[in-house]
Amino acid sequence: MTTRSVLAIHLIIILILYLLLPSEGNRGCSPYDVPLTASLPDSNFNASSVLSGSLNQPYMAKINGSKEWCPFSANPDSEFIQVDLSTPFRVCAVDTQGHHTLSSWFVSSYKVTYSLNGSTWFIAQENETNYVSKLPAIDTSFPRNKTVLEGHQFTLLCFPLGNLDNVTWIKKSISNSSSPVSAVNLTMNATRDDIGEYYCLVTNGVESIASPTAYVNVLYPPALDASYPRDHTVAEDANLTLHVE
Repeated sequence: MTTRSVLAIHLIIILILYLLLPSEGNRGCSPYDVPLTASLPDSNFNASSVLSGSLNQPYMAKINGSKEWCPFSANPDSEFIQVDLSTPFRVCAVDTQGHHTLSSWFVSSYKVTYSLNGSTWFIAQENETNYVSKLPAIDTSFPRNKTVLEGHQFTLLCFPLGNLDNVTWIKKSISNSSSPVSAVNLTMNATRDDIGEYYCLVTNGVESIASPTAYVNVLYPPALDASYPRDHTVAEDANLTLHVE
């Protein structure tokens, strides 16, 4: 299990197990999947270590809480969290949630092992391959709104964290036109046609994650139609209107 953080390197996990039925059932996951970890007693959660005894206990890894489990070290080979389901269940999905206030603290990859007796452990497999999740993630504080002058260069920043293999920038429109780029940042020379909303889409073959949108406003000078205003001859006291276009 590994995480990335802009502020610090710690393992942080808030998890939810989607479970089917007691294991004697033999049905698919839908529509029977229900979140179970929230209803488990705190004593069913155990971990290799905790960073803070008051803030990062294992049971705090329950989904939608205001705290999280965080181990003492950042070594993925020695740190783990363990959940006792009390009875055999068929687990059909594991989901994670980052820090409840810090968008840059999250789980980017993890490995799942399981045991029926608490002593013999097996690595969970998917399609006969040892399963390691490698979900992309995005720092939700980027990209940010920009106001630029026409003709000036500007850059939109996208901070994908974790595992990724492609970043695509998209300008929101009726057709959702996209601008694939090889780097995580989009640099352009501003024109009035660039006004609009943008977001970056990060993919890695496992999942696609979209960033928040950023609005780009381009300021440009007014332009006058050289044919206006035109000369006029009018009688005294008559109304006269001059047009500027």
